[in-house]
Amino acid sequence: MTNMKRPQNQIRTVRDIVAAKTHITFKPKDSVPDIIKRMQISDLSAGGVVNSSGKFVGMVTEHEIVRKAFGDSSNLKRRLISLSEKSDAESLTAWDVMIPNANSLDPTTSAEGALDIVTFFGYRRMPVVASDGTFIGIVDAIDIHRHVLAKSQDVMKSKDALLSYFMGVEPYGIGAAI
Repeated sequence: MTNMKRPQNQIRTVRDIVAAKTHITFKPKDSVPDIIKRMQISDLSAGGVVNSSGKFVGMVTEHEIVRKAFGDSSNLKRRLISLSEKSDAESLTAWDVMIPNANSLDPTTSAEGALDIVTFFGYRRMPVVASDGTFIGIVDAIDIHRHVLAKSQDVMKSKDALLSYFMGVEPYGIGAAI
């Protein structure tokens, strides 16, 4: 679901950021090959997992699929052999590779507040979930940074314009009568 982009200076909350983006959802029993195919088609690297009631239960990312499919380097050879037989890969579901109960942002969180959170925890992306558990979308740390930077630049331009106005020479001030 893609909406028209809002001008940078109108972006206030993570809901505003997510509204301009496409997102995908998966069911807990969706297979990993299907998840990967849908992610590739939509050119997204993460999606929300929702239960039969439509409530958010976790987040699937490309990184988590790789991590859970291959594990750490100590069992990499065994996992590669197992995955090459296809049966193991096809039996993995969203439930197996998702980040369950992932920390999420409320849609009303300001872009600056979201930046503080993703910076503090080191998240690359976070799900946005309404108070009733409805999945809204996923916000990317880069998008948050971009919007906060744009807002900061707008503030600086406004400050510069105000300073120019108040510091400018008045045509009727001192020496105007000369």
